[in-house]
Amino acid sequence: MLNKPGTRLWRKRNVLLFAFCIGSLAVLAFVPAVRCLSLSVGSRPSDRVLFRFLKDTFYISYTHSVNKGRIYDYYRCVGKELVLERTCFVSYGAGMPELADTAGAEFISTDTCYSLTGLNRRFVALHLVIGETAAHGIGNAAGNLEFSHDGLFPPGEIRLDSLFSPQTGIVIAVKKVSVLDYLTAYCLQCVSKQSAL
Repeated sequence: MLNKPGTRLWRKRNVLLFAFCIGSLAVLAFVPAVRCLSLSVGSRPSDRVLFRFLKDTFYISYTHSVNKGRIYDYYRCVGKELVLERTCFVSYGAGMPELADTAGAEFISTDTCYSLTGLNRRFVALHLVIGETAAHGIGNAAGNLEFSHDGLFPPGEIRLDSLFSPQTGIVIAVKKVSVLDYLTAYCLQCVSKQSAL
C-alpha cells in the first residue's frame, strides 16, 4: 500500500502529474496551433486583428474610385496563400478589369451584379491602405452575397476603418498563432471596443 494518500510515492506521483499538466498547458499556449486571418500594421500584438476561420473564404469590399460602384473580391485560404477566386461589381465601366486582361477568367452578368470568376490569383499576403472614400469592409464569404441597397455594408461585414485609422497600411495574411497570441489579440480587441464606447 505504497500508493496511499500521504505516502512519499503518492506525493511524487501527484507532483509529476501536476508538472506534466503545467508543461502541457505551456506547450499548448505557445505552439502555433490556431489558424487565423491576420490583419496587421506591425509585429506587435496590439497592432493586429485576428479572425478565426469558420470557413476558409472571406471577401473584401470597397467602393471603386472611378465608377463609385461597390466591389466584392472573394478569397479562399489555401495553406498559407490567399487565392482571389472571383470579383463582383454592381456597375461596369471605366477602371474595371477587362476579360482580355484576366486570362482564364469568365465574365458573368446577372440581375444583381457582374462577376469575373476563375481568377485564381495567388498571394502570400495582401497589402491594403484603408481608404476613407473606399469604405473597405471584410466579411465571411460563406454562401452567396446579397447586395444591400439600403447601405454599403451587409450584415456580418466589418468596416476596416472601425479597426484601423484611415490611410493606415495593413497586411492581410493567413497565420498560425498560439492560443496565447490569439487570446491576447481577442482581449485587446475587446478592450479597444470598450474604450471606444
